[in-house]
Amino acid sequence: MKLYLLLLFECFVFSLFGQYTIEGNVSNHLNEPLIGATIVLLESADSTMVAFSLTNTEGGFEIEDLEQGDYILQVSYIGHQNYSQRIDFDWAQKVFHYPNIIMIESTEVLQEITIAAEHIPMGIRGDTISYNAAAFKTRPNATVEDLLKKLPGIEVERNGNIKAQGEDVENVLVDGKEFFGSDPQMATKNLEAESVDKVEVFDKQSAMAEFTGIDDGMEEKTINLKLKEDFKKGGFGNVEVAAGTDDRYNGKINYFRFSPTSQASIIGARNNLNMETFSINDRIDFLGGIGNVMSSGGISISNYRGKSDGLNTSTSLGANFNYDISSKLKFISHFLQRRLENDLDQTTTSFGFVDRFDYSSQDTLFSNGNDLVNQINTKLTYKLSPFFNLILTNNVDWDEANNDHFETSYLTRTNVDQGFSLTDLSSNNKNVNFLSRALLKSKFDTDGRNLVTYLSYQRTKDDDSDFINNMNEVVNNMIDLNQQQIYESVKNEFDASLRYTEPIGTKMFLGLSYNINANQEDPFRDFYNLINEDYILDEINSKGYIKNYLHHLTGISLRRNRKKLKWQLGLSGQVLNLDGEIDGVENAISGTYKYLLPYANIDYRLKGGKEISLNYNANVVAPTIHQLLPLSNNAYSNFYFIGNPELVPEYRNELRLRFSLYDNFNFTNLWIHLNLSTSKNRIVNKTFIDENLFQIVEPVNANRHNSMRAYLNFSKPFKALKINYRIRGSINLSDYDSFINDQESQVKDNNYNFRLSINNRNTDLFNIESGIDLNYNTRAYGINPDFNQNYFNTDYFLDFDFYISDTWTLSSEFTYRKYSNESFADSQDYKLWSASISKSILDNKLEFKASVFDILKENIGYRRYGDTNAIYESFYNNLQQYFMLGITYKIGNGKKDKGVIMDIDN
Repeated sequence: MKLYLLLLFECFVFSLFGQYTIEGNVSNHLNEPLIGATIVLLESADSTMVAFSLTNTEGGFEIEDLEQGDYILQVSYIGHQNYSQRIDFDWAQKVFHYPNIIMIESTEVLQEITIAAEHIPMGIRGDTISYNAAAFKTRPNATVEDLLKKLPGIEVERNGNIKAQGEDVENVLVDGKEFFGSDPQMATKNLEAESVDKVEVFDKQSAMAEFTGIDDGMEEKTINLKLKEDFKKGGFGNVEVAAGTDDRYNGKINYFRFSPTSQASIIGARNNLNMETFSINDRIDFLGGIGNVMSSGGISISNYRGKSDGLNTSTSLGANFNYDISSKLKFISHFLQRRLENDLDQTTTSFGFVDRFDYSSQDTLFSNGNDLVNQINTKLTYKLSPFFNLILTNNVDWDEANNDHFETSYLTRTNVDQGFSLTDLSSNNKNVNFLSRALLKSKFDTDGRNLVTYLSYQRTKDDDSDFINNMNEVVNNMIDLNQQQIYESVKNEFDASLRYTEPIGTKMFLGLSYNINANQEDPFRDFYNLINEDYILDEINSKGYIKNYLHHLTGISLRRNRKKLKWQLGLSGQVLNLDGEIDGVENAISGTYKYLLPYANIDYRLKGGKEISLNYNANVVAPTIHQLLPLSNNAYSNFYFIGNPELVPEYRNELRLRFSLYDNFNFTNLWIHLNLSTSKNRIVNKTFIDENLFQIVEPVNANRHNSMRAYLNFSKPFKALKINYRIRGSINLSDYDSFINDQESQVKDNNYNFRLSINNRNTDLFNIESGIDLNYNTRAYGINPDFNQNYFNTDYFLDFDFYISDTWTLSSEFTYRKYSNESFADSQDYKLWSASISKSILDNKLEFKASVFDILKENIGYRRYGDTNAIYESFYNNLQQYFMLGITYKIGNGKKDKGVIMDIDN
């Protein structure tokens, strides 16, 4: 598909609209330019918004690409009366120079009236950008995500991730309160756009900085959704049901109830369309192939595939309740449950090497499993006084995963058949985790003097039960294994810290800190061999362990905060002790380690929305219990993972450089991020493969692991063509040592990504986004350059929504994915095209929708990847074409905001 021609055609279509420009200047009564004044152009007939702009540093503004018509020009600026005037425009001229506009200061009462009444699209107050939702038209039943797509300076990616002023949005609040924790998409994908009055974007300081008044540099890009008054006093939501061919279905219900002192929400969903019902971090992966084992570093074998591999049925349920008990006492809570049922039918071809020979395998996997993840979080904030705050949080998680895994592998060494292996595994995994934290923040009469105390206790319990029936027949050597394995582990962890800050000069602060962390784990694994239809304990291989971890961390820092320049220098000393028992033998794990951990932060803000920051820190990563346990995991027939009690902690240095530019006047955004990392004693996996292709993987410490990540994001409106374009690129380079059959090998693992996307700016009639996403991967091996890998993955995409009328919408999504054939026998490609049409009735309370998925019947399941000494190519079952009819009904009696326009006489 010649997507580039399509993009050129799109640009040509956009260029047909608008040929006229209005220019002007805005100043106060002293003839001083007003920066950031909001300029709005309205249709004279019905006062609907046509275009808007902001004044630049000289007070100038420009509105381009206008058609002939009758317009009203409105100007607003904080603390001044609004300006409103009908335009007398000579259409014979392409550029109209509007006379200088002088704003008149207003009284406080008048200012409140104008802000409440006017359709001001956006304004800037300090570091906060506020958007008036009523000024940005959305379709019936649109979500907050649809609204955000229309706001200048905010970008919503295809996967739902949100960027504001070029930075990832980490929090979305509703009326200043948390909404289902810190997952931004919980609010943006479930709240209706109709309920929102204002969208505020700002850099939220950490709770510590807000309390102490000392900027600690821990800012998060945050969006606050301010609800309309009608939606703060009742309930609203919607119900969605859909059914289709091949027994496909989708159902969802959202209900929200708000009041001045409380928020209550319920969300439920279920579908078998391979769609996430709502976003929750997955805790437990289904057991799959062994492709990622040798680079995972853990005893728990995670599969390499994504969430949608195979056929998935997802069920989710969530409840959120926030209550302001009093002005001093506030309570926040939420419950989330997610269930994922998966059926996977997969074939994988792999090619690998060791020092003496090459090998390959053909694997067939049948897997059926389900995950159930539950989470309850509560937070109680008690403001004892302006000088003391107490925060109590409790998190409880309980998860369960069941999986039936049947896999056969046919093995070849140097083009000679070696035999086969068979893995028949039935597993049940349970995990319960409890975490309780208390935070006491104290500040004193002297500004900047404060003391923060933190205490936490965590208990984690794991229970695993596996039934294993494995067969390995390689070169006439038959090995059978029929076992039940029981694994249990309990971890108790205590953490406490003190941090004291003392002002020592103007905007200068001295910090002293101390932290202690102590935890103990006592796992054991029992092996039961099936003998004469009874499972008999294998006392030789069954073992128990105890691991004790204790560290003391003492630090001193110096911080200076200026409006433009902020910096911090610090040094910590850490003493870390590891000891443990293996099957009753004391000090089988033993070691005391001492480290100096320097860190430095510099943040410099320039004029014009530019900012540069530099961060350096050193940290220590201790080996996990699974890496230390000297016990083989033999769940797979030709693969063992064994721990290493001789491991030492990893010492890591990281340097991060960031440059950002965001121009509020022309919405140009540039974001550059560079991250460098180097490690000593990095924990990597050493692989040994014998003549029968039996693999043993053991974690070891490597002397060298270096990585570099560079990221660039640039976006800007192209006003002449009425489009926005965005360029994104990233480079990830890794250079490290690996070990294969006791030989050390240098590995260079690189990834390059380039993405270009274009979308139209005027979305009243239609919305189009198209572009290209290119990935290039390389891997080079020191001991076997002939096995070096390089391959491309390329996506072309085109999404559009066409608004046939106020009640009819036609939507379509198209993706063409192509894989190059480097390092693989054949190239792969497929086209995925889906479309839908919807109709709203009953004042948009009821919507009917017809859709079709995979129109061309080309959707395939395909994945390829590599690790330290092998490459893999997988085909798996995937969702095929289906047709679906659905209904969405809006619940609640929220009144629509008609957007009153009021002219205030000067």
